[in-house]
Amino acid sequence: MQGNDPEERATGEPATADGVDEAFFARAVDALSDGALAVDGTGTVVYANPALGEALGRSVETVVGRPLSAVLPGGPVAADDPAARLAAGGPVALDGAVFDVAVREDGRRRWLSASFSAVEFAGEAVAVGFVRDAAEREAELARYKRIIETVDDGIYVLDRNFTITEVNEEVVSLTGYGREELVGEHASLLAGEDLLERAADASLELHDSDREAATIVSEIVTKDGETVPIETRFSLYPFADDSYGQLGVVRDISDRVQSERTLRALHDSTRGLLAVESRPGVTRLVVDTAVAVLDLSGAAIYLVDPDATALCPSAVAGGGGGLDESLAALEPDGSLPWRVFVEGEQAIVDADAGDGPGTGTGLPIDAGLCVPLGDHGVFVAAVDDTAAIDADTETLVGLLAASAEEALSRLDREHEVRRRDDRLERQNRRLRRLDELNTMIREIDQTLVEAQSIDEIGDAVCERVVASERFAFAWVGEPTPADGTVEPRSWAGADPRYLDDVAPATGDADEPAATAAATGTATVVADVGAGLGGEPWRKAALARGFRSAIAVPLSHDDIAHGVLAVYATRPDAFAELEAVFAELGETIANAMSAADTRRALLTDTRTVLGFRVDADDDVLGWFARTVGGPVEVEGVVPQADGAVRVFFHAADAEPAATRAAAAASLVVESLDAVARRGDDSLYEAVVVGPTVLTAVADRGAAIRTARASAEAVRFEVELPDGADVRRFVSALRSRHPDAELVSKTASERPARTSTEFRAEFQRRLTDRQREVLRVAYLRGFYEWPRESTAQEVADALDVSQPTVSRHLRACQRKLLGLLLDRERPGGLYS
Repeated sequence: MQGNDPEERATGEPATADGVDEAFFARAVDALSDGALAVDGTGTVVYANPALGEALGRSVETVVGRPLSAVLPGGPVAADDPAARLAAGGPVALDGAVFDVAVREDGRRRWLSASFSAVEFAGEAVAVGFVRDAAEREAELARYKRIIETVDDGIYVLDRNFTITEVNEEVVSLTGYGREELVGEHASLLAGEDLLERAADASLELHDSDREAATIVSEIVTKDGETVPIETRFSLYPFADDSYGQLGVVRDISDRVQSERTLRALHDSTRGLLAVESRPGVTRLVVDTAVAVLDLSGAAIYLVDPDATALCPSAVAGGGGGLDESLAALEPDGSLPWRVFVEGEQAIVDADAGDGPGTGTGLPIDAGLCVPLGDHGVFVAAVDDTAAIDADTETLVGLLAASAEEALSRLDREHEVRRRDDRLERQNRRLRRLDELNTMIREIDQTLVEAQSIDEIGDAVCERVVASERFAFAWVGEPTPADGTVEPRSWAGADPRYLDDVAPATGDADEPAATAAATGTATVVADVGAGLGGEPWRKAALARGFRSAIAVPLSHDDIAHGVLAVYATRPDAFAELEAVFAELGETIANAMSAADTRRALLTDTRTVLGFRVDADDDVLGWFARTVGGPVEVEGVVPQADGAVRVFFHAADAEPAATRAAAAASLVVESLDAVARRGDDSLYEAVVVGPTVLTAVADRGAAIRTARASAEAVRFEVELPDGADVRRFVSALRSRHPDAELVSKTASERPARTSTEFRAEFQRRLTDRQREVLRVAYLRGFYEWPRESTAQEVADALDVSQPTVSRHLRACQRKLLGLLLDRERPGGLYS
């Protein structure tokens, strides 16, 4: 590099970068606001821009060609001299270096900041420097210094030899040493050898890793010889000579250490709550811990007494502020403890704020805390002055209160567990009793399956009931609507003379069987000995040793078959068994209904009864009166949901009137016109309310005919031979009191064997129908899924598909006619 002008120094073609030549770069550097210079390997300034001259207060001509030491003089130490570093290591030694240099201007010194980078130009190493006024940096440093001095934590700087080079005022305050006593001293003045070794190891780890900071908890020794627990967080700090020291932040953690010690002591004390088995024991341990560990002047716990509706003192300790054994219960008068308990929020007791003794708090203390204990009560902590209640105090008192609440809740849970265990034991005893009863019921169920008549069922049930040692006597009776009495039909047990003694009084509603029959609900008498004066049946029962009784109606689907009464020799023998016996009564009634149905199906000889019911007492009569003509019932089909489908003709009624009547009815859910037959129509109505027809069918009878007019509903029913006609009529009148028996005749059901049935069916078919039916059957037309379609059957017979369908439907109609024909005995609904 020969000349000062970049163009004169250039040799050959100008160097370019992306088409831009040296002259352009020279002009660009000349335009910089910061001073710029280039120094070759000999230490000579070979280039300077105008801004450098302005920064130095000299012309550029007096700078270029001069030694670097003359342009930028060194600092107070050799390490601060850029010329010396350049001479020692060449331009590369200045790469990344920053120097503070002083210049004279108008007789005063001004500081500049110079930063260097090493570059290669025309095959030679060159140091390029940029110079700017250091006033802004000084101002920034001053700001940082002010910030450091105002922070609450101590800040220090150590060199690589652990010599203190800088501290802020907080370090001075923490250690008791003056700044001049600390700066320049070794860190061992404040820390022991062990701490310094830990710090050195941590510094080495920071240097060799990507971590930026390390934290050490330790202690330092103050000028007065006291030990202060501290937490130090530090990072590495680079110096100008490429060495590293420490920049650290020191925090006094005396309060935290004390809190931790208190928490440990609190934990150790409250851990004993796990072994306490009583509420007084819990409260005593808590208040003693509060005074001993938290250094309170007094403590007390009030627990809720639900019976007295008050907060009652459970334990007191310390005696501070009047908290002693003389504490009285607090009534729910809106005092401070009650507000805390109800609202669930702690409160500060402050005499200066009007919460002192005699001002409505209900507490004899001047200052303290009142903390809720959930649903259990409140915890009161007394202090000497409200100034002693800081955040830490509130936290520690809150923790102790939470421990007390949890311990009290634990005792409640354990108490509840014991109660649950007792309850489970009682339930187990009850389950054992129920198991015995279920065994009896299973045996009764088996008997019900085998019994062939209602009387057999009654006898078998009574025998099975008294076979259990729990029950002494049982009987089944049937109410007599005419006089309101209950007639015994079956009985078993120790002393059946009881029925002789009470027979005249069974119409009295006081006797359990009579009460159950009259009300239709189970009746339990826990103690027969109670109420002897007003209920004569009790004397008869006690004379036989009966001490308790139960009576349940034998009813299923609103069909009443009587009542079952059971007696035991000990009081309260039927506790919790009412539902079981009620279900048993329904099962027995169901079996009796089934027995009636079986008898009706198996008996050929029938008794035909004719009845008349007032039209106002049945929906069919109302319908006939509304449409203005008689209603002829074709058939009745019950539904699973309790509704019934009624198929009927209303020959004298217009279709519109029939539909209007159905729409106006509350019990007719829907009405469909099924078929038109001449001038008449067949209707299907879904009736959700009970009719006289369903009442008859529920009793196991078959309806032969039914016709309703505006005045009455007339119908005929069939009963199997041997059926109790009086009992049937009484049951019907229990639903329709105005039911009038108008006729009674005998009828013989024609017997038909299976051979006769098949012969009759064959007789009704034509030859062509028989052929089509057999081909369709054998080709799998009636399988599911179908193995042949109607078209395939037609193709096999060489006829049309509609012809096959017509013949098959005719066959099915004739078969169903044999089964459901209304002309056969069994009628509309059997």
